[in-house]
Order: sequence, then C-alpha cells, then structure tokens
Amino acid sequence: MNNDSSWEKHQQVLLWDETYDLRIVADAYLGELITEAQRESYLIFLDNVERFSKRSLELVAEYISKVYERVDANHVHTLMVPTAILFQQDGAFGILCDFKYDEEHGLAIMLYPKSQEQAGMQDIFI
Repeated sequence: MNNDSSWEKHQQVLLWDETYDLRIVADAYLGELITEAQRESYLIFLDNVERFSKRSLELVAEYISKVYERVDANHVHTLMVPTAILFQQDGAFGILCDFKYDEEHGLAIMLYPKSQEQAGMQDIFI
C-alpha cells in the first residue's frame, strides 16, 4: 500500500518465538519514493531478525525495570504485541508495539543503528 507519505505492506515476521503478521512501513517525504537507506536497513533486518528479536527483549526489560518494575527479559514478550516495523528515511528502524504498561502511547523499540538502540514510548521514534 502506498500513500503520499509512506509505503506499507504486511509480512509474517518471527519475533520472540512467535510469528506475527506485521505492517512493514517505510516513511517517505510527500511525493518521493523510499530511500536507499530504507531499502538497505530492511535487508539488514531480514538478515538479522533473530538477533534483533533477542536484543529487543533485552532493551524492553531494561526500560520496564527502569520505569515500572523489575522484570526478566525472558518474560517481557507477554507485555507487548508488535504491530509494525517502521523504517525511517535515514535507515533507522524499530518495532512498534501495543504495550500493557502504556496502552495510550504504546512502545517503540529502536534497533538500528546500534547507536540509537533503546525502548520507550512510541514518541521517541515517530
């Protein structure tokens, strides 16, 4: 699906030992196509989805433990449901989730580039 400011498709993605039907979204400027950086980061994601899956749980466990309560990384997947993977124009990407602790704002897990890795409210990413 294309609109004036993004490109989107649905894709089956294995995260946290479960397969999800996620929206794959690439932001674009009005009237422009997606960038080469977005194409490259999409391929990086596909080639490393297992590593990103594991790292995302670590980031979420750190975030929840800091903001809400101490939690084990092995159990955080029960607190969120992934809805989309968003690729920004510079190639940065992350997973957007519905989140038990913040149903209004949801959760974003920034995964790439490594210098931007973090988990927090979706406002950090979108």
